[in-house]
Amino acid sequence: MQDQDDVFDQPLTRQPTILSVYNQKGGVGKTTTAVNLAYLLAKAGMRVLLIDADAQANATMHLGVDAYALDRDGATLYHVLLKDRPIEKTTVSVCGGLFDLLPSSLTLSQADGEMAGDPNSNLALREKLGDIEGAYDAIVVDCPPNLGQVTINALNCSDYVLVPVQTEPMAALGVPMLIDNTLTKVRRRVNPGIEVLGILPTMYADRHSMDRLTLAQLHELYGVRTRIFAPVPSSTQYPQGSAAGRPTLEAIPGAPGAQSYQEVADAVIALRAKRQEVRHV
Repeated sequence: MQDQDDVFDQPLTRQPTILSVYNQKGGVGKTTTAVNLAYLLAKAGMRVLLIDADAQANATMHLGVDAYALDRDGATLYHVLLKDRPIEKTTVSVCGGLFDLLPSSLTLSQADGEMAGDPNSNLALREKLGDIEGAYDAIVVDCPPNLGQVTINALNCSDYVLVPVQTEPMAALGVPMLIDNTLTKVRRRVNPGIEVLGILPTMYADRHSMDRLTLAQLHELYGVRTRIFAPVPSSTQYPQGSAAGRPTLEAIPGAPGAQSYQEVADAVIALRAKRQEVRHV
């Protein structure tokens, strides 16, 4: 019989911290946030996987990866979810090997329809990630701007959700539906542990009165129950980083909003450290 002290001395499998970056409205800086957050977490020494779960493949192309070639080779998230391709044979090393990417392609747009007929399909991504348990410290999922099967898969396996919100009135309207409706259902039905990491205001222009008003409303409505990160200013430097095939904060470390993204990364790192301490008690 194994001694009890020996059991506790054995190393625990390192569970990844999984964060979905999600808003049902597009054009809010979701992909920019996911790419730069993955970069900052990896730069801090974490083993990071970025999952491009959007059929537009913006994160894939942002990092200079040829989504069309990978689609022809059957090596994208679609093929992992629906063709039983192993994740470890599908990931691509990016940023000079700093972190890994699970790429997307336009073919992923077929996934929602193909998965709809399978009652267990909402757990497909969780099952696939179980095959690489211990390989990563953090997994960041760039979700599509809709609540289809792929998004549900991401939320069902996530520990946290980060909500980028453009600071304009129409962009903020979807926040109550996400926090009060969608996540409540996810907790009740499948994933009781999912939490909102916070709201990240994006494309903020302090000189615009409507931006200031929207930011104030976000603090008033949600500041008591969830964290509101410092806003990311509107800047042309983020599209420039995307065009260069690199995270903007790798190419331009002092870009406007760098401190905001670092604040998010620090929050993820702190929460992971806290969970690791609890598991080892």
